[in-house]
Amino acid sequence: YLMARQISNALRNMVELSQTIATGKLDNVISATSKDETGQLLSAFQAMQTQLRERFADNQRITAELQERFEQDKRVTEEIQTVTQTASQGDFSRRIQLEHKTGGFKTIAESINQVLDFNQLAIADLGRVFAAFAQGDLTQTITNDYSGELEQLKHDANATVQKLTEILTVIKQSAEVVSSAAAEISQGN
Repeated sequence: YLMARQISNALRNMVELSQTIATGKLDNVISATSKDETGQLLSAFQAMQTQLRERFADNQRITAELQERFEQDKRVTEEIQTVTQTASQGDFSRRIQLEHKTGGFKTIAESINQVLDFNQLAIADLGRVFAAFAQGDLTQTITNDYSGELEQLKHDANATVQKLTEILTVIKQSAEVVSSAAAEISQGN
């Protein structure tokens, strides 16, 4: 009877222990002192509890890392939206900060910044040439290299400078001819 009672108590303790572990309590003190099947079962519970505790800690670490990555992705997305929105309103001066960006987000940020750099440079070139036009200065041209539509815009601006210069040269020459003819006529009278 004593032996049956010891086995029954040991099994009851193991059932309680397994239920406690199943609820997520992983800091149970388990002492496996005997070498019999009961002791081996307690050792197995102890190893299982340790492994579960380690996996739980790993899962918490991974969850925290994923949460941080999600927050970082959210910040990068908001930064990209802000910069592209200001660019769509004509302000090409803002850039996406590259610090703390890796992988695809860094590549996207670098590409957007490069597009903004090219557009800002093209607008500065066009502004400089048109400001010179407004002052009557037809010596300014665009010398930076662009591609696509920006290269066509450069070509058209430079062609305009050249055509206006030719027109003004013809007008100047015609004015000189008229002035010279008028002087001849006035001397002949």
